[in-house]
Amino acid sequence: MKIRFFIVLFVSVLFVNSAKSDSPITSTNFYTAYLDIEMVKYASESNGILNDKMCKYLEDKSVDVVYKLAVINAISWDFNGKNNFELYLDYICENNKKISHSNYKEKCSDIQLICLAYLKAMDNYFEVKEALEIADLTIEKHKKICTVSILFTHLSKSSLLLITICVMFTKLQMMSAKTLS
Repeated sequence: MKIRFFIVLFVSVLFVNSAKSDSPITSTNFYTAYLDIEMVKYASESNGILNDKMCKYLEDKSVDVVYKLAVINAISWDFNGKNNFELYLDYICENNKKISHSNYKEKCSDIQLICLAYLKAMDNYFEVKEALEIADLTIEKHKKICTVSILFTHLSKSSLLLITICVMFTKLQMMSAKTLS
């Protein structure tokens, strides 16, 4: 599953359609590889607005982070901006009284933070500084999400670096497969 994510992301970056946007964050539609997942399909038909059903899915601990990111990718972006970051943060705060708008960076889980970071970037891709800061927090929080956080950070900064990471990942996977066979 994660291999599929990286392969789709790698191919997408290679064929970025610059007419749609000038950011790999907004023009890499990797969610299409996950349209067999009901919630990803639902999000792709949502007119780009996060709702309670999708927020509940993002909060579900049994759902793999790759599927959560695919849902956010399916929601997509809008040239005039969005407020899905605020909608998700409001949902988190309403459903967890220990988390507020003022302490979410300290209290949210690593998965919540990477989802918030990605939503923030998709809400306004002209200004990704805060999104990058939030994504960087996930590295400090938990190593499980480190790969996704690093990928997100580098994707925002340089598609060339992403290609390098994906090529390295692919070569490592091939080497592992040869070693095991």
